[in-house]
Amino acid sequence: MLTIPFVLLVLAILVSLASVICHVALPSILRILDSVAPELRAQLLLFAAGAPWLIGASVLMSSLGDIFFGACDFGSACLWNEDPAGIRPESILAALPLLCATIFLCARAVRQRLISRRVLSAFDAASDLVADSAVRVIPNGAAFAFAGGGRVYVSSAIQDRLSPDQYRAVILHEQAHLRRRDGLTVSIARILAGSYVPPFRGRLLNALALANEQCCDAHAASFVGRDTVAAAILAVERMAAELVSGESRVIAGLPGFGDGFVAPRVRRLLNIEPPPPNFGIVRTGVVLTMLFAFLAGDVLYYLAMMILYPRL
Repeated sequence: MLTIPFVLLVLAILVSLASVICHVALPSILRILDSVAPELRAQLLLFAAGAPWLIGASVLMSSLGDIFFGACDFGSACLWNEDPAGIRPESILAALPLLCATIFLCARAVRQRLISRRVLSAFDAASDLVADSAVRVIPNGAAFAFAGGGRVYVSSAIQDRLSPDQYRAVILHEQAHLRRRDGLTVSIARILAGSYVPPFRGRLLNALALANEQCCDAHAASFVGRDTVAAAILAVERMAAELVSGESRVIAGLPGFGDGFVAPRVRRLLNIEPPPPNFGIVRTGVVLTMLFAFLAGDVLYYLAMMILYPRL
């Protein structure tokens, strides 16, 4: 008998098992994507963050489809023919780390969202009016610029100390974050990446953040030039280094110009990069990865059966 809690438990176990495959593949994937164009890299990294969930959900839907198409009729060999009441309680422990991580990351995302709203409201009240209503200048000696709530927020220190072209580069960069909805994308990626253990999760999310920053750098460079954007990055980094106050960093959960990754951002802007990869190889790697995940579906399904019903 199928129940929603039982189906969700099976999904959690399948995702946990799929994450093992993704952990093994992730270091190689990150190396391959290092020299891929930022726009494509950001999309593929978001896909990688959700890969365990996609694989687990695909296996789940495929196995449920067997019921509707009459393929799940060979007795104890089918997970859905078993009695959920017969599950050993300790089997649930296999899904517990994923469930705890997902709940924790969802709660943290909500908390960051609430904090960000309060801070943005305070900044709106304290900001100076400028010609562009979508840009808010905050009277502050710290070096920060970030995008959130449909607006760009920048400190008066950056406005005063950067050249007009560098300042424009900062604004264009942050406007690109708004247009791309990077804040929302990264929040979703953080929750999906709960299926990875912290070291792998950190590498994946850092790679995604770098790809987003490089996309926005490229957008700003199309208006003011690559050299100007690179100079703005270095100038903001120097300003932040001069300040010991934590105010020099952006609000957690909101994309900002001073998020770091200075060296790789400047290298790409100045074309100090390794040669681009052979996209035929990249495409082949993606296809082979998807094929492997498809072929591993039966293995994941029967491993889930063995975890839930060890006697089979």
